[in-house]
Amino acid sequence: MKIRQLAERLRQSLWFIPALGLLLAAITASAMLLLSQWIASSNGHPPIIFGGGPEGARGILQAIAGSVVTVAGVVFSITVVALQLTSTQYSPRVLRNFMRDRPTQLTLAVFMATIFYALLVLRTIRSPSADGREPFVPGLAVTGAVLLVFVSLLMLVYFIHHIGTRIQVSSIIETVTEETIGTVGSIERLFEPMRGQDIGDELATDGARAVRARRSGYLQYLDVGGLLRVAAEHDLRVAVLVPPGGWVQAGAPLFEVSAGDASEEELQDWLVGKAGLGSQRSMQQDVGFGVQQLVDIAVRALSPGINDPTTATQCIDRLTQVLVAVGGREPPPSVLADDAGVARLRLAFPGFADLLQQAVEQVRHYGAGAPVVVRHLALALRMIRQSVPRRHHDAIRREVDRLEQDVATLAAHDRREIEPYLRQAARE
Repeated sequence: MKIRQLAERLRQSLWFIPALGLLLAAITASAMLLLSQWIASSNGHPPIIFGGGPEGARGILQAIAGSVVTVAGVVFSITVVALQLTSTQYSPRVLRNFMRDRPTQLTLAVFMATIFYALLVLRTIRSPSADGREPFVPGLAVTGAVLLVFVSLLMLVYFIHHIGTRIQVSSIIETVTEETIGTVGSIERLFEPMRGQDIGDELATDGARAVRARRSGYLQYLDVGGLLRVAAEHDLRVAVLVPPGGWVQAGAPLFEVSAGDASEEELQDWLVGKAGLGSQRSMQQDVGFGVQQLVDIAVRALSPGINDPTTATQCIDRLTQVLVAVGGREPPPSVLADDAGVARLRLAFPGFADLLQQAVEQVRHYGAGAPVVVRHLALALRMIRQSVPRRHHDAIRREVDRLEQDVATLAAHDRREIEPYLRQAARE
């Protein structure tokens, strides 16, 4: 699990891919210098290889390093401006999507690799000296630097196009939606081998003891299989008290365990390491985090300073897409049994009703004064009801009733315009 958390952190970092680019540049420079020495010793000189003298080679490499440093600074500036714009205009929680944006990381890696490669090759050039040393110009390596400049220019054009597309609100919303639906699918795959062990929602925890968290953080990942194996091996009955994405306070209960004679230290060693905590929420198992990002963008768009109901309706459409994906799949199990059929583990994954309320509540509250948003929300609830199994219809009906209560506070002409949509949303 720690490896998985480390991989997630590296994926969200702006430095990891550029650092790999520097390493690759060092390896490539060494290989090209060796090839250049071999070509020089064999007195061969293909026409495509740089054939100038030491001063010409130094001039080219110095120009490459200096100019690419300047352009790389522009790329960093554009990246920072995009991050600032996204944070203030949409939601600070979508910054992680820009931090983990692979094209941006690759662009920075190419520029840094070009600079580092040019400097490494530059230091090997030798001019004729009074002590009789032979001059050395790594023609192949210099040619490689010129090719890297060409690649850097292509990456610059691509980066400008990509970042211009990436900061559009429709692109941000789409990215969050796709990642959220991907998380829904990964949770389904996580529990697929355990479906035969799902035994309902009852778990006997008589005389349960609390197992407390060692540190604070958000629950990013739960090793469900590991918890089930530990519970079966040590004859435990474990209840997870915090859902993925929930805040865990150091010293507060994280598990409740019926553990027989096991000591508190043993329970800590067995269980706490199966829960991955971090300083911020993650999309590894937290569907609610994706829903919250879409809700944040919608609420920010509905604020008086922005007043952009079109963006809010786009978010409602994407929330509909996420909720249909959640409702159309089997829900995460409440209680899992071991291979012998003994109930061992109770989980706290949010269900469809929880995610529906999270998706609708704030948008309904802040959009109640915008008839276009209320109409769109009513249509979305109707579409969700038509697309999910009947077991979810009661939860949808509750949200329709709450929306009707909020609409009751609108002016009469607005109510008359919206009520037909509410009747359609409530109709079975």
